[in-house]
Amino acid sequence: MEELISVIVPVYNVEDYLQRCIDSILCQTYKKLEIILVDDGSTDNSGKICDDNAKIDSRIFVIHKVNGGLSDARNAGIKNSNGKYISFIDSDDYIREDYIQYLYSNLKENDADVSIGDIQLVFPNSKIENKKEKNSLVVLNKIDLLKNMLYGGAYYISACSKLYKKSLFDDILFPFGKIHEDVWTLYKIYDNCEKIVCGSAKIYNYIIRDNSITNSSFSNKDNDLITATDAMCDYLKKYNELDLAIDRRRVYSRISLLCKKDVPKDVISTNVEFIRNNKCKLLKSDASIRDKIATILISVNINFFYGVWGIYCKLTNRIR
Repeated sequence: MEELISVIVPVYNVEDYLQRCIDSILCQTYKKLEIILVDDGSTDNSGKICDDNAKIDSRIFVIHKVNGGLSDARNAGIKNSNGKYISFIDSDDYIREDYIQYLYSNLKENDADVSIGDIQLVFPNSKIENKKEKNSLVVLNKIDLLKNMLYGGAYYISACSKLYKKSLFDDILFPFGKIHEDVWTLYKIYDNCEKIVCGSAKIYNYIIRDNSITNSSFSNKDNDLITATDAMCDYLKKYNELDLAIDRRRVYSRISLLCKKDVPKDVISTNVEFIRNNKCKLLKSDASIRDKIATILISVNINFFYGVWGIYCKLTNRIR
């Protein structure tokens, strides 16, 4: 017998993408869904699109609220959800038709607390082939999952592409008013888990847009990435087996910040100094070759790093 699953979709000014997202949820092979669309004070037609869809499918419930940001919208969805399990989908992304069934089956069959699927990054003008690849499953304890996360492995620090037992959020909320909200939150969720099942199927299409947070110019709020990362690393220091992975994550967060556009000189200087002072820790870790090369280049000359980074972005079809 199917159990009720709550799908929470925060919505803010995404009228060009929202219907595709909703359609991908409505056509799920798993039918017992509660679809919570949280209109976070949209000023375009997004709120109307939510209401129009609610009129044609009784599974859709719309919350209209004053704009409070992504964290606040997700928290509102959690508070108003009735499912035993919840999943978060960003309103400009879309999912494969077996997204829920895949995550749910893996979770139940492995008696897990969280079920994770892989993410397909969709860049502008790229085409997605909807072929079903070979699926492999890995069941991890929280230490192995946290280590993978700290090393930037396949199990992204992202709230999306996952199915959670709702009870995991009983005492945990997303942080109000901050960006990089997943970095602030996911490690606490994982720390409450006994078992996490991870599947390799790319069931979640994550859209990379020119004006997305990951491709935007630097703003003072981007310092939240460093603050959130350091808070996560300080919290996880209680696990000695994560020491090297923690060192890697601290350095990587600074590299990620430096890869923003238009970073102020004083921010560049501060973070370059941190990377230079901690490069030996990263080089001793199991960080990727890419991370190690970036660390060495930044330590030698930041302008040289930016030249190489620009070439890398072009070769990998990234936006900068």
